[in-house]
Amino acid sequence: MSNQSRHKIDFVGIGFSKCGSTTLDEYLRQVRGINLPAHTKEVHYFDWYYHKGERWYHKKFKKTELTIYGEITPGYVKSPEYLHRIKDYHPSIKVILILRNPADRIYSRYKHAYQNNNNKQSLEEYIQNSGFLEKSIYIEDLLTTFEIFGRSHTHVLIFEEMVKNPENEIKKLLKFLGARVDHLTLQRLHANRSEIPANRALYKLLKKGVRWLKALNLDWVTEKVKSTGFKKMMMSKQVFSPMDEDTRKKINRVYREEIKSLSCLLDKDLNEIWKLGEKS
Repeated sequence: MSNQSRHKIDFVGIGFSKCGSTTLDEYLRQVRGINLPAHTKEVHYFDWYYHKGERWYHKKFKKTELTIYGEITPGYVKSPEYLHRIKDYHPSIKVILILRNPADRIYSRYKHAYQNNNNKQSLEEYIQNSGFLEKSIYIEDLLTTFEIFGRSHTHVLIFEEMVKNPENEIKKLLKFLGARVDHLTLQRLHANRSEIPANRALYKLLKKGVRWLKALNLDWVTEKVKSTGFKKMMMSKQVFSPMDEDTRKKINRVYREEIKSLSCLLDKDLNEIWKLGEKS
């Protein structure tokens, strides 16, 4: 950064996991004047590497002038401790949250757990044993975020709206960040294929190596390896099948009341956006 003792990060994407944070990161990298970490998306400074200090954190960013600095690590929102660390680091920082259809989010978490060798259950078993359906999926963490940072410093994106009209949603976000908003044309992104690793134990080991390199500020090595197509070579030809419609309906029924509350809180008809077929 241009002056590590003076300039603080301007914004952080704090959540939610499996809600399109990679999509947001890739769109923001197309915007001139937005400075994201050079070789990585999720820095994990405020949770995993807080002990390394701000100098370690700031080294993740290229030295440029007149830009808005930010990063996206969606796990931050799950802990008030991490949120308070962010607030203490920069009291005026702005934060971003992304929400997604609850059923799609849970299915994405299941696929992630399966890929990383942490889960060998069927989707139905995973849902039953994970306890997801027994707790809030968004609203409690959302209210905590509002309390710590304030509504005026919190921007909420809906993943499905961002996919449908990225220019419109990114323009709203840029305005929130105080960035100059001129004509914006974004290259459309292809949806990530949910592939199954050929060897899940080896895939998990590779992920540990990535985390080790991140701690040493060697993210560029990970980027080089990715550019070779090595990760793609580790994947089998198998892909996850779409979620069963009955399971989807069951999940969304569980969160019916929370979705109504979220719709009121955000002044958005999430039933319509998420195509749940119910009136708010």
